[in-house]
Amino acid sequence: EDIEVTFAVLPGTVPFCRARHDWVGAVLTIPEGLPQQDEIARLSQQPAFQQADIVVLDGYQFGETYRQALKQSGCQLALFDDNNNSGMLHADLVINGAANAEQLGYNLSAPDAKYCLGEKFRVLRREFTYADTSWAKRNSLLITMGGSDPANLTLPLLKALESAEADMPIRVITGAAYPWLGQLQAFLSKTNLGVQHIQDCQQMADAYC
Repeated sequence: EDIEVTFAVLPGTVPFCRARHDWVGAVLTIPEGLPQQDEIARLSQQPAFQQADIVVLDGYQFGETYRQALKQSGCQLALFDDNNNSGMLHADLVINGAANAEQLGYNLSAPDAKYCLGEKFRVLRREFTYADTSWAKRNSLLITMGGSDPANLTLPLLKALESAEADMPIRVITGAAYPWLGQLQAFLSKTNLGVQHIQDCQQMADAYC
């Protein structure tokens, strides 16, 4: 069955959408700088929103107040979540593909929701499934701990590599929600490791290859 999709994005995201040759769905641009309540009001006036069977929310910036207001607009709300650490979710469907997702307590933060939890619900674009993983063809190390590195593993891992006098080229990728950027940059300014750091990488499949 065909599903019509509309993406509501900020202007800065539009070039990324347009650059993808495999992009599917219409793009609805939300003006920069709108207060969250005004943003939801504007969305609610859009025909694509009014006709939607379900609204899917994905982003660290959408807090509890935003989710509640969106739900109160009358939509069916599906939410992609990572850590269940942002209050009540106000969602009809919660999606988390992490291996430990079932232990995060969604029954408390979204007691009336349906759950798609665990690795069988992990969402991957096709380009991530065809990378050549043969070790013989690899001569560098990629370190990435997800969008926010919730366990703060990037820095300790780099320090361990420094202690081990690692000499391979290293690429470190941190996400938009990574909260220890200043500490990482201070370490990179002093280390003898050969490190390239990329913040908020938009071409992860290429980086993995």
